[in-house]
Amino acid sequence: MSWIHNHTRHYIVPGLFAIAAAHRKLNPDQRFWSMQDVNVVDRPRTVRNIRPARGPKTKELGMIWAALTSIGYDQYLSSTMKHDLWMMPSPAEEKTHTIVKNSFRALRRILRKNPRRKLILPGRDVWLWSVMCHKKGIDHIFDPRISRMVARDSVALKRIVNMWKLNKHTIIFDTGFAGSIYERICAVSKQRCINLMLSTGRDGEQIFPNHKGARGKALGIEYLPKYQKTGTVRREAAVQWLAPIDGFLRAAILTIWFWYHESPAWINQGGERCRVVDCYCRSCKLWKDVSVPG
Repeated sequence: MSWIHNHTRHYIVPGLFAIAAAHRKLNPDQRFWSMQDVNVVDRPRTVRNIRPARGPKTKELGMIWAALTSIGYDQYLSSTMKHDLWMMPSPAEEKTHTIVKNSFRALRRILRKNPRRKLILPGRDVWLWSVMCHKKGIDHIFDPRISRMVARDSVALKRIVNMWKLNKHTIIFDTGFAGSIYERICAVSKQRCINLMLSTGRDGEQIFPNHKGARGKALGIEYLPKYQKTGTVRREAAVQWLAPIDGFLRAAILTIWFWYHESPAWINQGGERCRVVDCYCRSCKLWKDVSVPG
C-alpha cells in the first residue's frame, strides 16, 4: 500500500473517530457537533475498518467520506466543504500550493548534491513538505510538536532534539521568519546545522535568495489548515492536541490533493491554470521549469 493510503487509514480516519468520541463524551445527548472545542491527544489509532464510499475520486477520499458518515458528521458539513471533497483548489489557493512545491523541489536538489545531509522539518507549519518527502521517498524527520512555547522549555526541547542526532550536514527547514526556533535547537543540541527558511531577513538562509514578497507568501502557508494545534508543554514534556474537526478534515483533503497533484501550477493574468513541468535543456545542461496549459 502507498503512504497516502496508510496515512488515511491509520491516522486520518482514527483521528476523526477520536474527535467524535471526545465530543460525545462532552455531549451525551448525541448533539455533540457543537462549537465547543475539545482536546484530543495526537496519537489516534486504527479503530475499525472503513470501506471506501462511492462518489469521491480517490479511495482515500472515499474512506474519509465513509468515516464522516459513520460518525454522523456528514449532515453537518457545509455545502462548501462537501464541494471541496470533489473539486480542485481555487487559483488563489493553487498559488500558495505552488510555493510549497517549488521550495520542496529546491530542497530536493540540495539534498541530491550531498547524500549525507539529513532533513529536519520542525513545527506543524511545514507538514506539507513532509507529505512531498513521503511522495518522493526522501528520508526526513517531521515533528509537529516544535513551537515557540516548546522551544522556550529547554528540558522538553532537549528530549525531542536528542532523538534527531544532529550533525553539521543536517538541514533544518522552516517557514521563517526570525529563526528563533533554529537558534534554540542549536543551543540545546550544541550543534550548528544548516538553516533554510522560506522567508527570513537573515543573510544566506532564505531558500529563494532576494525573492520579493516571500514574507507574505510564508504567512499564507502558515494559515493553511493543519492536523494539530500548537504544541505546548506539560510537566516538562511536549504535548499536542488534534485540531478541531473542520481544520483536521481540510488538512486531510489538502494532503490527498498534494499527493495526487505534485507538479507546481502557474496561474496567468487571465486566470488560466497552467502546470509547471521539468524539462531538461540539452544546450545548457540544466533542468528548467516550463509552464504548459492544463
